[in-house]
Amino acid sequence: MAELITINPYNPDPRLLSTAARKIRAGGIAVIPTDTTYAIVCSANTRDSVKRLQSLKGVTSEGNKKPMSVLFSDIASVTEYTMGLSNQVYRAMRRTLPGPYTFILNASSRISSRALKKRKTIGVRIPDNSVTLAILSDIGGPLLSTSVAHTDEDHPLDDPIDICRRLDNGVDLVVDVGPIYPEDSTVVDFTDNVAVVVREGKGSIDLL
Repeated sequence: MAELITINPYNPDPRLLSTAARKIRAGGIAVIPTDTTYAIVCSANTRDSVKRLQSLKGVTSEGNKKPMSVLFSDIASVTEYTMGLSNQVYRAMRRTLPGPYTFILNASSRISSRALKKRKTIGVRIPDNSVTLAILSDIGGPLLSTSVAHTDEDHPLDDPIDICRRLDNGVDLVVDVGPIYPEDSTVVDFTDNVAVVVREGKGSIDLL
């Protein structure tokens, strides 16, 4: 069964944050909090971890599941894995991130084709969650991410203890910061350097 680590979201213990980061960096699959829901993550640069996460979510080579997003610690990191960011896109990112937005951008060759399932775009997230940002900073690289949902319905789980029980041996670690009321992120397609709102969610579109 997955290890459950309880972290105070208002005063996180650096040792526990380092423990979580070390497990993920070593190839582990983890459940961590974001500003919209709990997410299952792994290192986006570790092939075996990516393959295992995709298998856990039932992602096939035909891409019959919705694309996973990629979590970053800051905008500077995003620029390393994307290409062709205009001043307009950069300003929009500065206004909204960290925050509950997913930006669809053109991917660079830095991100593995396995993680993107041969797509040429990447869904970028910088969650406004201090625990997750600290873990990302410690790892020093992006995390492939997908929401935690029931196996029989597309409904995110919000209780980390329930998540730990349901996923059982499917993940190695669950970071518990308490229940999170699940809300969708606002998805914006910026691949043509013009904001196209794909899904309106928690993030206000007025900031775009």
